[in-house]
Amino acid sequence: MTGATPPNEGLGQSDAEQAAFRQHSERFGAFLANTNQKVRTQEAILEWLKDFPPGLWQRLQDPTVPFSVLYVGAGNGGIELPLTGRFLQARDSYANFEVHCEDPSAEMEAQFREALQAVERSFPDSLVSPRLVDYAVIPFEDPAYIPPEADFALASHVWYYIGNHNDRKSIEDSLLKFARAIKSDGAGLITVQSQASDRFKLRSLYLELTDPSETELSGAELSQTATLVDIRHNLSTITSEVNLSSCFDQNGDFNPNDEGKLILSFILRADWDGLDPGVQAAVSAKILRLCYVNAGQHLKFIDSAIWISKIAEPE
Repeated sequence: MTGATPPNEGLGQSDAEQAAFRQHSERFGAFLANTNQKVRTQEAILEWLKDFPPGLWQRLQDPTVPFSVLYVGAGNGGIELPLTGRFLQARDSYANFEVHCEDPSAEMEAQFREALQAVERSFPDSLVSPRLVDYAVIPFEDPAYIPPEADFALASHVWYYIGNHNDRKSIEDSLLKFARAIKSDGAGLITVQSQASDRFKLRSLYLELTDPSETELSGAELSQTATLVDIRHNLSTITSEVNLSSCFDQNGDFNPNDEGKLILSFILRADWDGLDPGVQAAVSAKILRLCYVNAGQHLKFIDSAIWISKIAEPE
């Protein structure tokens, strides 16, 4: 979710909850080590902020102008911390710069703050930590959470875990909450898988085989809901790859090793070894077809980028 964690994960102190968090963290780590998704997303954000919202990049560059950032589902900062570093490089100062974070996991907050130290070392004057105003450990959809207003807000691959996407009212409320956190003349970005993404195809197959009553969230669905509640936005795509070489043996046969199983478990949001053999076989066959189409041992992630703009129209 960037490092998003399922709601309530890490909030309790039971052995089961701690084990679940470690399991999710291991899966996410294996995924991050085998994808360029975060890099591609960061590149797209920087390009968009420079070219699309009038005046926003100029305000970011001007240390005399207050500028604030909100990261929803900040997790351990997989994309958020490098992006903050790029913002500060463009600004060349931490003056009047604020960062606000939200995530339901206290463990993710601890990892975020640990990783923050590495970012600090990149700046001689400790540019980041003094600006980390808060890290709210609370589910985004919790009525008690009122996000601070920001010039730029980012929710990177967290909407799978926010509320109940099979409940339209739940989606509407969460989208409106996000949009209202964006200041006038500000902008925001929500990234989520598109229906063309191999990730979406695999998750949809998994749900079809295990829980047909559930449907998988797509960017098109989220965009349509945003339109219904009058959230002005643009829709584009960000393409990345996931290396699946750890899912094939030396003979090229599908036989995931431990790392491969972690990656598959992250993509499916289900333990690979715990799957019914029939489900495993069907998903394996689907992966082989996708890799054949992709001409290599990798998946293509085609993500929807929902760009929300509150830039005032010229009179």
